[in-house]
Parts: sequence; structure tokens; C-alpha cells
Amino acid sequence: LRIIRGGVVDGKLVESKLNGTSQEGGEDPNDREGTKLHAGGIEVGGTTSPAEDDEIAPPPEFPHHLAWRYPLNLYLEGVGPYTESPDEFHFASAITICGLLIGRALHVRYPSHHFPNLFTCLAGPTGIRKSESMRLAKNEILQPTLTGAAPGAVLVKHGILSGEGLLEGLADDGEGNGGRRALLFVPEMSTLMSKMRQGIGNTLGSLLLQAADAEPTMDLTTRRTRVTVTGALISLLTANTPEQLEVDLGYADIRGGWVNRILWFYCDKKKSSVPMPNRLGHDALREVRSVIRMRSHLGIMRHTSEVELSPEALEAWTAWYEVQYARVDPNELIGAVTARRATHAVRLALLYAALDGSRTIGVEHVEAATAVADYCAGAAAALFVSISHDPKARVNRRVLRYLRRCKRDAVGGRAAPRKVTTIHDVVAPEMNAEDFARQLRSMAELGWIRVERGI
Repeated sequence: LRIIRGGVVDGKLVESKLNGTSQEGGEDPNDREGTKLHAGGIEVGGTTSPAEDDEIAPPPEFPHHLAWRYPLNLYLEGVGPYTESPDEFHFASAITICGLLIGRALHVRYPSHHFPNLFTCLAGPTGIRKSESMRLAKNEILQPTLTGAAPGAVLVKHGILSGEGLLEGLADDGEGNGGRRALLFVPEMSTLMSKMRQGIGNTLGSLLLQAADAEPTMDLTTRRTRVTVTGALISLLTANTPEQLEVDLGYADIRGGWVNRILWFYCDKKKSSVPMPNRLGHDALREVRSVIRMRSHLGIMRHTSEVELSPEALEAWTAWYEVQYARVDPNELIGAVTARRATHAVRLALLYAALDGSRTIGVEHVEAATAVADYCAGAAAALFVSISHDPKARVNRRVLRYLRRCKRDAVGGRAAPRKVTTIHDVVAPEMNAEDFARQLRSMAELGWIRVERGI
């Protein structure tokens, strides 16, 4: 097994172990292929590199039999057979938009008020049709349902540049007309994370945490003015690849509570091909929209009704919760990633009851909600289990994962050489090129990779 990648960083050799020697200097003009990397611990004489169990774990099984309750099952009937997007991504997109449309009309106490707004991320490899499922839910549920609603009842924000931009259009008008809603529609989570980290005093991150918690009031003071938003409800629908998530999200994001406020839906396998999609199932979609329109309150919300659990539902909830409370997480990081599992389950149960037109959460709603919450917690654990607080350890894993993937994808089992600069751009674009070269040298010294010239 030979996994080969090549290149030069800043005109200098990263490392050479040809014939057991190490060299550093300018690029050899006679070496047309440049420096090449392959995994150590594979060829005879190499030391053992970290095992392949540091690969991103496979996703858990989605609870289709419990999750797809009416009218969501009709939505799947309307879009599922006609697209290549995974069914769990259709579910995630649809239920996020349904929750936003229901808005603050209903709440459940846990112990404070919780509403059905969701922050949702679809995680999967490039080409698995994440954005397609997001667009379908927006175009087939949200926009048609809003027909005839008050202007601005629900805003769709495609680009969020700052905290001020997040609250734009949601601010109170001085006449008590709060309660507006917004869908943050972000097909690439990386763009959102880059904006959250820009500049000292950036308020976008803190406002997003408040929005996820459905805080009744959000304030933003700028040099020019003060913006106050009362009673708004914001949902997030975004997507990313598992590899990019490891670049964008670190240990601080997990410990800081950003990651566990998100419902993670993870799929790593393509659906069956649909060479020429027919028209969507419009009869089913019309019924979905009719039901959601009846369940939604699209006006300005000044009052909200509390939904309680039935005695049987409370008993089912208690049994599930006691299991979660006694759960021993494999490490502190996984515990932090899944810390809001019960909160997500409460919101999902409320949402299921609302879609049923019920003012009481029943056993069937608890069963569906806890199954989805358990799945999302498992998906988050699989996506973030390998993240470390040590940024160098994260880069090491990305390099090895990238080389192994190139090997698996190569025709005939031999990957064509590429420059180290290409690897840098793919696995650690946030890292300084010289620091990346230094880290590759350390990995070579440990025998995890080999760097050779003119192979």
C-alpha cells in the first residue's frame, strides 16, 4: 500500500527520508515531481502510524418508522422518490421549517419556555445532495405556505454578515409589533463560522446562541444605534461535510455550547440514483401545505399557549430521561456534544404535537421525539468523536485521513502525486504554510508519513 502526495512549501523541501537521510533546502530543478508524501507504518521498515479507527465514525441508523409521522410522511411521499437527497435530510429540512412556521404560538416548559425553533445541520460528503433537500423544503413548504400571509411574517436570510445583519428586519417598530420570524438559510456552514470569528467584538456568535435559545429579547448596540428585537423566533438550516466540520469547529465551540445547540443529521451514503426525476408528488405536497397552514400562526404573536404532557406521556418521558441521566459518556467531549439531548427532545415532542393539532403531548409524540433526539445525539458523537482540544492533533488526523482516502479512491491502488500545497489547502487552510510544513516534518519523524523525492 503506497499513498503518495507531493509538493514544496514556500520553495523548500518539507522533508526527505530517501535512503534514511533528511534534507531541507530549495527545490531541486531536476526533480519534476517535487516532494511526495505517503503513509508511514505501511511499507516494510516504517513505524506504526495511528490506526485507522481515527476515521470519522459511520452515522447511526435513522428511526424512519417513528420519525415520519403525519404530515411529514406525506412530504416524504411528495419528494423522496423524485430526488437523490437522503430521506433523513428531507426530514431535517422539513421539520426545521415546520417548527419555524408554528412559531411562538405554542410552548412547553422545561423548566423555562421552549419553542419549536430548531438549529439544524446536514452533514455528509460532497455530492450527497444536502443543498437540494434544503431548497426543496424551502420552496415546497415555506414559500407556498406564506402565500397570503402578512408581509415579512417570515424572513429568509441567505447571507449573514454580522449581528446587525442577523437582526435586520426583525427589530421592533415602536408599536409593539414584535414576534417576527426568520429562517437562516446557509447551505455552507463554513461561511457562517468564518463570519462568527471575524474581528474583535463580533456579536454574531453571541446573538446566534440567544436565537437558538429563543430568548424573548435580543439587544444589539452599535456605534450608530441600538437595535432591540422582542419576541422574534429564528431557525437555522445549514450543511457541511464531516471533514470541513473538523476544520471549522474546534474544542472551544463544543465546550462553549454552540455545537450542542444544533440538531445534527449525518448520512455518508448516496441514495439510489434518479437519472431523470419526474415531477414531484404535488397532491401529497398540497396536503402537507394545507395541514401546516392550519397548524401555523402567520400573524404577529402577542400570546402563546402552553402545551403539557399527558400522564402517559410523562411516564414515557420519565423512563427515557432516567436512562439518559444515568448514561456514562465515553469522554468529556462526547458529554458536551450531547448535553442538550433532552432539550431537543422536548422541542421535537412539542413540534410533533403541534403538527397533530394537539394541545397535549402524547406518548406517540414522546416516542418519536426521543428517537430523533437519540439519533441526532449519535450523529453528533460520530462527527465529533475525533476532535481534540489540541489543534496539532486535529491536523495530524486530517492529513492521515486525507492520504488514506486518496489511496482508497485511487484507480489501481496507487494515487497520483500532488503538491503539499494542495494538501495544505484541503486539510488545514487556516494554518500558516510554514507551521504546516513544520508539522509534516514532525509526522515524518514519528514515522506516521514518509516524505520522499523522485520516487
